[in-house]
Amino acid sequence: MALLGVPVSVLLFGEAVAASGQVMACYGIAFAAVCISTPYIRNVLVPQGNSRLVLVATLGGVLCGVATLFVLPGLLGLLGVALSLAVSDLVTMTLIICMAWKTNKVTRSSCSAPSNLGEGGPRHMKR
Repeated sequence: MALLGVPVSVLLFGEAVAASGQVMACYGIAFAAVCISTPYIRNVLVPQGNSRLVLVATLGGVLCGVATLFVLPGLLGLLGVALSLAVSDLVTMTLIICMAWKTNKVTRSSCSAPSNLGEGGPRHMKR
């Protein structure tokens, strides 16, 4: 988006209304945040039955996004809108990752293979 967004928007919409590099960078950040948070949602939170946490994180992102939409577009125009979207998705991503790490029940010790090498050596060896 950040690299090809400007030339593609010029090609599609014309020079007069083409998106700027800053706007496309904000859209790229928002897209990256969604791409990073989606695996945490699909592979960690939802399988553990934590769909409510996904809703809470999404609402947190929406509230921040709407709050910035009241201020930034008036100050920065279209860049403010794109920046608001990036802020919203970054907040959602941060909350999703924090919740996924906090609720993840899998620990390093629970992932390791059980060992029969307790005290006294392997159990199959005769003493």
